[in-house]
Amino acid sequence: MTITICDLVADLVRHADANVEPRLEAQVEELLAAQCMNPVIGRWLDQYGIDYLSAIFDLDDDIYAQRFPAAPDIGRARRQRMVSEFNTHLEHCKHCSLKRGYELELDARIALVLRHNKDFLLQHLEEEVDVAEGEHLSQHSAVSVSSSPVNLHFEPSVLLNLLADSAPEPIEVG
Repeated sequence: MTITICDLVADLVRHADANVEPRLEAQVEELLAAQCMNPVIGRWLDQYGIDYLSAIFDLDDDIYAQRFPAAPDIGRARRQRMVSEFNTHLEHCKHCSLKRGYELELDARIALVLRHNKDFLLQHLEEEVDVAEGEHLSQHSAVSVSSSPVNLHFEPSVLLNLLADSAPEPIEVG
């Protein structure tokens, strides 16, 4: 079995915090117990995330129409009202608020592990790229993991570039 970069990152997160798995299981239980107050908005947030929705709905009208030709007539003012509704939902819906907080916490843990293990991960990615090139595969062979609740998918060469860039200031994780 080949160990992917996602497997390594997951193992490093587990190693950095032995309580992460029980905490994630408890979070799942809490999310199952809390009902979303507006499932339509909840599905939008689950599928796309508030950051992505805010970014695409903030596009200028002409750029939005080019990128989303199926819905070109939704003006920026209407899109901004939708983002406001999403944010209001996040403030008032226990389920979605908890889920967002859990996602931000996990993102911070992953970012911390990436920073602390940068050299090790870079070495592993370089080896993956070398193997892929040696097998006459495209240099852009995707690395993905789909067995987790979050489907991670990225190109080894892209992740190499991300890790090679200077890391931002550490994020405190509670």
